[in-house]
Amino acid sequence: MRSICLLAFLACLASSAIAGSGAGAIIQAFNTDAATEGMGSAAVAAWWHAAPDPSSNPSMLGYHRGVSYHHFRSQLAVGLADDIVITSDRLVLGHAGFGLSLQGGPLNTYLDMGEQTATDEEGNLTGTFESYEKSEGLGLGFSTASFLRFLGPESSTINLVSRHLDVAAGVMRKSYEDALASDDFLQDRTGGSTKATMTDYGVLLQGSLYNSMDGPGYLPDLDRALYPVISGWRITGAYGRSWLNWGDDMLVYPEADQADPMPREYRKGTSLRFEIGLPGVLKDILPPLLAEALSPLVAFSKSWEERWPGYVWDEDSEEYIYEEDTSGQYNEDSGGQELTILGVYSQREGHNTALYGDINDDTEGWGLHLNLAGIHARYDHATVPQATGLPTVDRESWTLMVDVMEIMKRRRN
Repeated sequence: MRSICLLAFLACLASSAIAGSGAGAIIQAFNTDAATEGMGSAAVAAWWHAAPDPSSNPSMLGYHRGVSYHHFRSQLAVGLADDIVITSDRLVLGHAGFGLSLQGGPLNTYLDMGEQTATDEEGNLTGTFESYEKSEGLGLGFSTASFLRFLGPESSTINLVSRHLDVAAGVMRKSYEDALASDDFLQDRTGGSTKATMTDYGVLLQGSLYNSMDGPGYLPDLDRALYPVISGWRITGAYGRSWLNWGDDMLVYPEADQADPMPREYRKGTSLRFEIGLPGVLKDILPPLLAEALSPLVAFSKSWEERWPGYVWDEDSEEYIYEEDTSGQYNEDSGGQELTILGVYSQREGHNTALYGDINDDTEGWGLHLNLAGIHARYDHATVPQATGLPTVDRESWTLMVDVMEIMKRRRN
């Protein structure tokens, strides 16, 4: 057991999840996706994974199909306080380009900081309490391309457009609560706990320079010539923006006139993905379900992201205010790449730079993805840096997506 003041200091020191000095509620700015963590945490424009995680950009909810469940787990301050663990569980319902994210009750994002000792002003032990941060939320995302594909047959013009262009958007309303000190000791306005609400917003613009994997490309002669060795290829670029933790609430603890801001944050990034399909000679002899499960043959993705705070310290009022920080002092930059073989195994690496937190190091990770007739199962693992001199941290996530409508369609056919 440790004092809560030391614990909060260690958590802040060891994590780059806080977008600048002074922010509280670190779980509200935490990327809960091990796949993109392995790519340097460049997640705001990384749209291609099955059931992509919306914690960095809620527009990713528009790419969910059927019912999906996501679980994430990571230690937070390895080498300083090894029993601080963050977990996140989310249920998403998706159909026809719409995705609804549900977090509540046992499904939440939870930072367990363990059992703490409570003392009075003289330092005498008065008991123990459980220290935590917890977040729940309700989100909605929409993908224009997915909706258009639902409306039109594969041969229609509207479907052709949807294979090359997409605009997605999303919003996530979140509630937050914590217990960082004993309320019995802090007999003032709020005690040692607080609550707040905030909203995430996100957009994603996506365009395919060429796509002959979802249908005929606009160079049919070339596609026919390549078919024996490549049954299709696709080049896609994307641009993502998100605005996280928007709201007026401040975190007030012992003194009513001392408040910390929520980690309001701006994120922007780009991505580029290149895919090639199975050789046609192999695709033609494999059972359709197996060919689908092993596609694409090879995929290579690059992603870049920049993050900066939406709050500053005001010298005149001597308090934090919600305003975009344009100083560059607390900016974070990240980037990474992913190589996927046969649609199953992915190898990832990246780099994360947060100089204000003394972080400037590489990330790495790997993942497995199984696709069987509309049932997708993913496991992702990442190793990420902490501040210089501290050991790396391992993060992992599991995702299960069951595309109910696709399964029913296959049974009808």
